[in-house]
Amino acid sequence: MGSKEESTDVVVPIVFGSRAVWLGSTVSVGGFSHKWSIYVCGLDGEDLSWCVKSVVFQLHPSCEDPLVIKESPPYQVDQGGWGEFEAIVRINFKRPEASPVDLYHLLRLYPPGQALEARTTEPVVSESYDEIVFRGCSPSVRDALFAASTRAKAKKATPPPAHAISKPLSTFSETDELTKLAKAHDFVRGELSSLQARLAMVETHMLEEGISDDVVAAAANNGSSDAMGEGAAAEEKTA
Repeated sequence: MGSKEESTDVVVPIVFGSRAVWLGSTVSVGGFSHKWSIYVCGLDGEDLSWCVKSVVFQLHPSCEDPLVIKESPPYQVDQGGWGEFEAIVRINFKRPEASPVDLYHLLRLYPPGQALEARTTEPVVSESYDEIVFRGCSPSVRDALFAASTRAKAKKATPPPAHAISKPLSTFSETDELTKLAKAHDFVRGELSSLQARLAMVETHMLEEGISDDVVAAAANNGSSDAMGEGAAAEEKTA
């Protein structure tokens, strides 16, 4: 009997998000205050057409075109508006057994934490990382997916449309993270040293003044007793 083929999962990292640019103090024709883009792409801008059949963008009803379908990359919609809203992005896949995936994204026109009246000439970027998982793929299906992905990466990528944001997604660097941790460690160590020095000064002052720890504790206890006595006296007077 032949051995049963083991299934495996295939993971495809993606990025989805938006970029918004303020048009300036002069409102454009149509009353738009911003131009914006909502998009889906591979982690490093890879072409996802090897596995994606189409991307459907469901926007706010007040948008110029509230339902946009993209059947080829770039999977991106560019419009204008004046308000923030939540967009629904549905990804349909080429493999018929793969169910569509719905993503929810809040289009941001203003930097987080700032009032709506705040204006900035810097584009506002809001992005999320996610992973598409094709579960239970047979080795033959897995190999076919990997081959399609490899061919897509081998193609000479078409430069994305020019935009004010050149690096919308930060790149993880283990060296940078270790440097940050080292700086945080040095800061905490410095704070502890400063606290120990101040404590030593207090102890030295106490020795010079002939104040012992027992005296300090007794004074604290006497203070508490006096306060309690005053409270009791007040109660008796009231009675």
